[in-house]
Amino acid sequence: MKTFLRPALGAVLVLVVVACADPSGQPWTPPPAGSVAPETQAPASVAPSAAASVAPSAAASVAPSAAASVAPSAAASVAPSAAASVAPSAGPETGTVTLEFNADGQLQRDGAKVTDIPVVPGETTTFVITNASGKPHSFYIGPSQQLLLGQVDGLTGIPEWSDAEPKELAWDVPADIAGLKFASTSGSDYGATNGTFSVAGAATPAPASQAPASAAPSAAPSAPAGSQEPGGRVVELTLNGALQILDASGTQIKDIPVTPGETIVFKLTNTAGYAHNFWIGTDQQLMTDQTDGLPGIDDWSDAEPREFTWVVPD
Repeated sequence: MKTFLRPALGAVLVLVVVACADPSGQPWTPPPAGSVAPETQAPASVAPSAAASVAPSAAASVAPSAAASVAPSAAASVAPSAAASVAPSAGPETGTVTLEFNADGQLQRDGAKVTDIPVVPGETTTFVITNASGKPHSFYIGPSQQLLLGQVDGLTGIPEWSDAEPKELAWDVPADIAGLKFASTSGSDYGATNGTFSVAGAATPAPASQAPASAAPSAAPSAPAGSQEPGGRVVELTLNGALQILDASGTQIKDIPVTPGETIVFKLTNTAGYAHNFWIGTDQQLMTDQTDGLPGIDDWSDAEPREFTWVVPD
């Protein structure tokens, strides 16, 4: 599991609209987003969708404050399209990235699952990809929402193939790679094949133990206002027709800090006029609709508020 509900010393709720449907029946799913997990807390991911879902998560790196990233998105997100170049430029900075779909359909690099590929903005990266699974796979670059929904028109990539002949793709890396991911869009491949891009050579934050003693902790992200009631902290949210999650003041929320062991009462209103749901679970569970046993609310489309209580795991 990625960055989802596996509490360590703390927990953070990450809201991501995962699979909303609009009136035309087209499914919609947002990009998973994540924020830096606080030092003593492990983030939880919340994923509302038009079947809104909530996904708790666990983070590899920890920092002082509790924070969670909320990534609701618009019904149709148009991602920067990266065009493939005719011929890759030479030089070590552009590089060649060799990948393989193994027998289990997992995308690997040097025998290990690949979750991030360093690239150089402005340079050309050439992907050489082998499909050793004998099953159909594809490889596309774009925003997670489009990849998850298989909306690959205009995206740089390689269409589905199943033979063992290596395929090549030359990609002119744009100046801004924020929000771009890679994945196979075949069937249910996304969960096992998606990953991010990072800037090659970019400095990575030092672990907390190596940080200067005087370094101040980052400020915690903002959270939707909540009231405290005998049954727990109340968080009121609205899921609207633009596939956004709004707090009680009508502001689109970005983060919901949570405290391990606390009780949160979610009060949810659906103003979209079509189905949404709200679940708390792992990224894989939410993307494959494995909601049995997960805390949350099943599909509903009327304006009657729904409510459920969640005790944040220790």
